[in-house]
Formats: sequence, structure tokens, C-alpha cells
Amino acid sequence: MPSSSISTSLMSQVLEFDPERGPVTVLDFGMAAPATVTFFNQFRCKLYFAGLTEAPADQFNADDLGHGALVKQFQSAINLPVDGKIDIVLFWDLFCFLPMPAVIALVEALSPHIKSSTRAHSISLLNNRSQLPACSYGIKAANRLVQLPSSAPQPTYYAHSRQDLSSNLNEWTIDRSCLLADGRVESILFTHPQRY
Repeated sequence: MPSSSISTSLMSQVLEFDPERGPVTVLDFGMAAPATVTFFNQFRCKLYFAGLTEAPADQFNADDLGHGALVKQFQSAINLPVDGKIDIVLFWDLFCFLPMPAVIALVEALSPHIKSSTRAHSISLLNNRSQLPACSYGIKAANRLVQLPSSAPQPTYYAHSRQDLSSNLNEWTIDRSCLLADGRVESILFTHPQRY
């Protein structure tokens, strides 16, 4: 699959920030896509890349791992400064490669680093009949994503319903969703201000 760009109607809302208020901190769960680095280069920001969308997701899917062990694995993989707070989270399609216990552990591991104004973007499957392309993502512009082919073997993926995700995302609310190509859905997530 060659690299391609896809239109996004929701990313611009995730990227709304006031550059005058100081550096923006971004956590990208993918690899350091050149397009994303170039896009954020125009702002004062800190970029963290966790690389989890390219890593073997099976390490977080082991049935014998308890919740506490999963949380510690995610904390180690995210590797943020202890007091680091995130303004924007790019989950990409990471939730698709995690069973629900791992999603819950990921959200808990991320919890100390989010604040009432944190926003996030994710890509999921419309239903379990949809196919998920083996690719990684980047930001080309506020209304355009770049989709890069991945040579890594496609791990097992999970078609979590919006209802299942919503009830297990703890501090997060799925605010809006919109259809992308090939039966994929992009969503924007906001944190619950009352919890902070």
C-alpha cells in the first residue's frame, strides 16, 4: 500500500490551541512520522512519541497479566516525565489492537498526565466486518492525515463499540465521531473537567 492522505473533519478541533499560552505538549502513540514533526514544527511544543502502534501489541494482550502489571507496562512504554501534563493525545488506531482490559489499563496509566483541557484523537472500526489497513498515521495539515504503509505483521484487532469504549474510558468522553474511508471512524475525545 503506497502512502496516501485522507481527509479529516475532526482533527482541527483537537488541534485548537492558543500558541501564545506557552508550549503545547503532544503525546503521539505512533512513531515519529515526518509529516507530524513538520506540522508541529510551526508551533512551540514538546512532542513525545510512544511508538506503541508499531510495537507488537501482543505484549499488552497476555491473558496472564493482571491489571496492575498492565498499567506498569503502559507507564513504562509511555515513559513521560512524572509531572508531565499532556495537551493533545494522538491515540490513532491503538484501541483497535487492545482488548478492553488493556484499554482500561492504558487509560489508567495515562491518567496522571492529563488535565481538564486535554483533547485526543482516535481511529476505530465501524464494526467487526470492517478491515483495518496495516498502516501508521501522521498529520499533514489540520484537515488532512497522511497514511503510511506498515511492514510489520498485522496484529489481532478488536472492534470495540462506541458504547463499550465510552463506558471504559474513565476520564474521557467521546465527543464526536465521523466516518473515514474503508469503514474506519475517527473520534475526538475530551476529558471530564469535573474530575480535576
